[in-house]
Order: sequence, then structure tokens, then C-alpha cells
Amino acid sequence: MEKANNNNPIATIYSDNRAIEEEYPIGEFYRNLLAFSDLIICPSRKLAKAVQLHTRTSKIIVIEDPWQIRSEMDFKSINNQRSINIIWFGQATNFKYFMSIFPEMLTIKSKSNGVKIELTILTDPGGLAQLNKLDANSLPTSWSLRMVEWKKSDQPKQLEDELARAHIALIPSDPNDPRKNGVSHNRLIDCLRAGCIPIASPLDSYKELDSS
Repeated sequence: MEKANNNNPIATIYSDNRAIEEEYPIGEFYRNLLAFSDLIICPSRKLAKAVQLHTRTSKIIVIEDPWQIRSEMDFKSINNQRSINIIWFGQATNFKYFMSIFPEMLTIKSKSNGVKIELTILTDPGGLAQLNKLDANSLPTSWSLRMVEWKKSDQPKQLEDELARAHIALIPSDPNDPRKNGVSHNRLIDCLRAGCIPIASPLDSYKELDSS
């Protein structure tokens, strides 16, 4: 890969740490791209620090991703509710993180008799197909499952509506995975703006909000 000779500056928006991949050609492509970039834009300080391993001359700046929830909503009270609504939303590639916490989730029980727990999965068709691994019959009798297909043409309204009806959002990931630890804050911020309590893995990029 050779840099163009026309002296036009190269700006790269880098939001997923693919340059660390050694076993796939995509990793080499991103390493070359970062090395040849004059400006690299990252959504978190953690990712910006990781980018420094792949370039010596590029200017690196952080511009946080915009939120999708247009209006800030009040948090919803769980007291005296007939059901507690929990949501997981994301791409099919991240569904494995949800599945990793699913057995532990099944141990959750409401302290109030008669209160149901509704679990909503909002994802693309690939993610919904993976729900075949989830045996709905294994859910406790007090649980119910909603499967909702992500509609690209109905964003951000669909996401707003789903988060607005949820009390709790699950955002599991892997803090030890360098591809994930520098992700954008946007999923966390969207939950908070929708009045939905996020329960997230302690990614360094999420913990940046403690000092912001």
C-alpha cells in the first residue's frame, strides 16, 4: 500500500480496533491505513491510545459519537410495576456476549410476588437467528421473551421506543478484548438519555465517563 503523491491529506475515522488482527488481511489493511493517515479520529481516549502503536506521524483526536436518543427521558420507577422490562440490543456479532451472561440472568428473581420479567432482544436478523440457541422453555415461568428485528429505516425512533419501555439495559462485553475495550460510549449514553438503567461490562471507554 503506497501513499498517494498528490499531497492530499488523509483523514480516517477509526471506531473499531481492527488493526490488531494478525490472522486476517483486514488487519494489515488498517495498519497501513493508520500509518499513512494525516489525521485519525477516534470515539474514545482508550482507542486513541491504542492507535499510537500503529503510527508515529499522524495527528490523533477524540470526537465522541453523537447520541441517537433525541430527547432526554425520566427514569422509570419499578415500584408497583407488573413487569420489569430488560433489554439487550446490538449486532449479531455481539450476541455471544449476551449468551455468556444468560445462565446467570436466569437466577434473577423479583422480590415481589406476581411481578413478571420481560426480556427484549433487539437485533438484526443474524442475531435473531442465533436465538435458536436460547431455549425459551428454559426461561423461568415468571419470564417472557420478546424478539424484535432492528429496522434500519426506522431509526432512531425504534431504538427510542424500545429503550423508553425498558427499565434496565444489558451491555455485556469483554474488557480483556482490545477490539472492544475502546468502543464508543454511545450505547451507554443512549440508555441513560432514555431513562433506562444500563448494566455494562467495565470497558475502559465506559469508565472514561467517570472523569468526564
